[in-house]
Amino acid sequence: MKAKIYHFAESKNVEVILRDGLIPGTKYSTLGSKLREGANYFWLSPANDLMGYLGNNDYTCLEIEIDSSLCKVVNMDISSASFVNFISAKNSESLYDYMELSKLYDSTAVDYAIYKSGHFRSPEVIVQQKISPCDIKIVQPSDCDNAFSDNLQVYNTHLAEKLTRLMKEKIPIRLVACHDDSTGILESYLIEASNEFFTIQSDKGVDLEKL
Repeated sequence: MKAKIYHFAESKNVEVILRDGLIPGTKYSTLGSKLREGANYFWLSPANDLMGYLGNNDYTCLEIEIDSSLCKVVNMDISSASFVNFISAKNSESLYDYMELSKLYDSTAVDYAIYKSGHFRSPEVIVQQKISPCDIKIVQPSDCDNAFSDNLQVYNTHLAEKLTRLMKEKIPIRLVACHDDSTGILESYLIEASNEFFTIQSDKGVDLEKL
């Protein structure tokens, strides 16, 4: 089964990428994650971008077509939560152990073939190998409407249902990170009894004090 996944590259680097491919690696710390070691990062759909690249003229959207068995879909919000706790730990101000969050990030990854829209708020695709130039092409994001384009909307619908259940059943949760992305300020929580992680936009007026 072939998968089409997407990457936003700085436009000035596209010529080299189309010649040499995408080489695995990261300029950021893996924070203990095994999946992030020697990885390339992609989106399921250009519409999933939460980093502010979509619509930025300094970036070009690339479509990669590869074997779906090489793709793991992971929750980028967990990685972001781990990172802010890693930074905060230097001043003894972390809300949660960043290494534990990195373990959660790895353990909750799913195969591309079974990912359903809305399962993660911010799904990123990890491929732990080089991407050949012959598998890469330039595309217009507006031409890439696919089954995952509505991921954030589906997630928010599921989240509303989850919050209703948590309030009704009075299930305790723990704030593990305050962070952000292109949508605004975020708060991430753990349902510690089940180790279930979720993220909300804190400017949406969700009253979590009732939980």
